[in-house]
Amino acid sequence: MMDSLSLAVPARAQVQQASFYSSDALSGMSRKDPKKVATQFEAIFYRMILKQMRDSSLSEGLFDSSAMQQTQSMQDDELANLLAGHGALGIKDLVMSQVQNSTEQFGLLKPEPKR
Repeated sequence: MMDSLSLAVPARAQVQQASFYSSDALSGMSRKDPKKVATQFEAIFYRMILKQMRDSSLSEGLFDSSAMQQTQSMQDDELANLLAGHGALGIKDLVMSQVQNSTEQFGLLKPEPKR
């Protein structure tokens, strides 16, 4: 039996949504692209910060509706991805070096030749 979500949303979009919110996709990706893993980790960190900022603010009034909250959440996700791409906090660099070190140590990733 199909639920209303599976009828309304194509299967590919459901998989993308599931991988967007879970870290399962990151586990296999770390061997291929440590930079992408580190960027996504920093984006998760930014999302947590933005969510806490939204939760701690007084939000009563005209613009306090579920539609507005959903719009703000999507905007916060995009902002988190944009900020993570710049790597201003340096978390991306730390995570990337940690992933590279651990994958090289266990032989999962071949180190690039140094020039």
